[in-house]
Amino acid sequence: PLHDALPISATISPSGLYLQLPVLARAGTYTIAIEPGTNTGSLTLQLGTVNLTISGLTVNSITTNQDGSFAFDINYTVTNTGTIVAQPGTTLPIWSDVAYVSSSGTLDNTVHTAGYVVTTRSTALAAGASYQVVHGSFTANPGTTPGNATLFVKTDGHAPPYTSGTNTDNGSEPESNETDNVVSQSVTLNLPDLAISNLVAGTPTSNQDGSFTVPLSYTVTNIGAGTAMRAWSDLAYLSANGVLDAASQTNGILNAANVTLAPGQNYA
Repeated sequence: PLHDALPISATISPSGLYLQLPVLARAGTYTIAIEPGTNTGSLTLQLGTVNLTISGLTVNSITTNQDGSFAFDINYTVTNTGTIVAQPGTTLPIWSDVAYVSSSGTLDNTVHTAGYVVTTRSTALAAGASYQVVHGSFTANPGTTPGNATLFVKTDGHAPPYTSGTNTDNGSEPESNETDNVVSQSVTLNLPDLAISNLVAGTPTSNQDGSFTVPLSYTVTNIGAGTAMRAWSDLAYLSANGVLDAASQTNGILNAANVTLAPGQNYA
């Protein structure tokens, strides 16, 4: 563009003359002046831009893990709407697609927004080309606040401590527009809640070794909004003072629940 003066360097090899251009302030048409000795010459060079955009975010599922973390399964599409190829850098990957779970509804750099790398890009993306991420997965850390949250997915994003930079910086790939790299969707992070009911103790039977066998029946129901993932154990305790404490006796596992219990489901 007019009035932009940019220094460049040149390398001469048997295959031709190579010009090393600096990072340009903006795209446009530039005139390059060449001065070999006392003669001058010029050529016109059209410089384009890279612009990564993201769209089509869908959440296929959110699963609650036993450690309190949440496993996400998502789809989205990234397109280079710029005019030139998004080229590999000197180090790989070129860029990362990062998911952020925010309890504040804002993509920021506070403790309320945790970022997780969904995928990394290590090949060039031509102008007008796209790639789809289908069943992309990540796991939000244990301790993630349950309830209403916002899922942000950012192409060419950073997610400390997994990557350098910050949640809100411009990433690794220079682009003509840094405002269209993010999509979002409201999500609800639900936890299970196992409840026991209908406990009935039958008549105890005395055994020869002095122990007692007590027949029991009961029902376990997931009254929470999240699915309870396998597996857990049901135990019975015998208390002499009517309180479940360290002095209460148990003689092992009543039932090893090797099941997945959706909200409202139960077993007896």
